Amino acid sequence: MDVTLLAAATGTVAAFTDLITPADLARPSPCEGWDLADLLAHLQSENLKFAAAAGDSATVMNTTVEQSDPTYRSSADAMLTAFRGADDPTQIVTVEPLGPRRLDELYAFQVVDTVVHGWDLATALGLPYAPASATVDLAVRVLRRVPDESRGPGRAFGAAITVPPTGDLREALALAGRTTGEPGGDAPFEAWAEVAP
Repeated sequence: MDVTLLAAATGTVAAFTDLITPADLARPSPCEGWDLADLLAHLQSENLKFAAAAGDSATVMNTTVEQSDPTYRSSADAMLTAFRGADDPTQIVTVEPLGPRRLDELYAFQVVDTVVHGWDLATALGLPYAPASATVDLAVRVLRRVPDESRGPGRAFGAAITVPPTGDLREALALAGRTTGEPGGDAPFEAWAEVAP
């Protein structure tokens, strides 16, 4: 499979993870109930789950996946290698909690997850975020199609925030339910970090 978009998204995130120090891990993140350590663990675990899905695992459960080399870059590289080596993008694979999906759908979902959580990560670090426009385009297209039953507490996505259909990062973030200026606050999500115009 062509992994250009996922490589771009993970490369952007890796540039931020390289900056994280032990003192940063307790910083709050825009993900409710997660600090930066939780967010980083989620990103790494998801990469390895999707690596397993693109590899030879027919079913990947919704559990934390341990890795021998605990870095974001190593987990992203494992995932990219697995997707790159996948012969049939229409193969049905089950990744919980998403259920049975085509491999190319799972690839798109992981691009979305990486783009959105990349913003969460940059925001937690107090840094501006400008992912590749092609990754944002895909994220917006996928997020516009997420049904209401997949949104809300305990689900893959937060409740969508209504914004004009501009097709930019602001729309992607709103469709992913990013709403607050700080954990527990009520400022508009734009206050969290600079986003690409």
